[in-house]
Amino acid sequence: MLKLLLMITLTTFLMSDDSDNRSLFTGNANFYYISKLDDGQIIRMPYRMLNTTWANQHKNFEIIGKMALEYQPQNNYSYRMDDPQDFLFDLRELYMTWFLDFGDIRIGKQIQSWGFVDENSPLDNTCAYDYNFLFEAGAERKIATTTLSADLYSSNLPLRFGFTMSPFHSINRLPASNSQFPIELPVVPNDYQFIESDRSNEYGAYFQLTTDIIDLGISYFSGYDRIYNFAGVNVAAT
Repeated sequence: MLKLLLMITLTTFLMSDDSDNRSLFTGNANFYYISKLDDGQIIRMPYRMLNTTWANQHKNFEIIGKMALEYQPQNNYSYRMDDPQDFLFDLRELYMTWFLDFGDIRIGKQIQSWGFVDENSPLDNTCAYDYNFLFEAGAERKIATTTLSADLYSSNLPLRFGFTMSPFHSINRLPASNSQFPIELPVVPNDYQFIESDRSNEYGAYFQLTTDIIDLGISYFSGYDRIYNFAGVNVAAT
């Protein structure tokens, strides 16, 4: 695949006269396309054209909002790039943070990352993934969930503790059937083949120890799997 990328980054800092109240606005715009090497045909893949982040902090409280303009191909091969139904706004995050001397507490729609690394951590299982953006990095692949969470730490000891609680269960977002995602799923179940759950709440906690010679982490998470099990899909025609 041939990828042409042109990125324009726009960053604006807005500072109020009140020292107890600070506002920040950042954003970036991305214009690119992916085409095939053999015939130059454009590959119809979703991507985020515009990302914006707004934050307002007043004393020990901060409100953060993140929104993206996404291109999501909806039509058949005779699509038009300027078709307005192909573009949508995604409120990726909107939450409030309470800063404490020993950590912070957050509530709202947020993306969390557990573990010592940014990629493929066995402890990082609190958020669902958007497989349309599987080839992005870090939080760009994740879907925010509405939750109450906290990260607490000790100033004297290399210890860290966190927890999360959510009344909702979120699932991974799979590529749309009309997108040209390079990885094909062997089975795509219909809506009636999903089993409804009467328990949707999720909760978990983690404990981390970081020293000069070792990083030790343990976590517990209770919730349903975020992707369907192919063994449980009935593909027989009726």
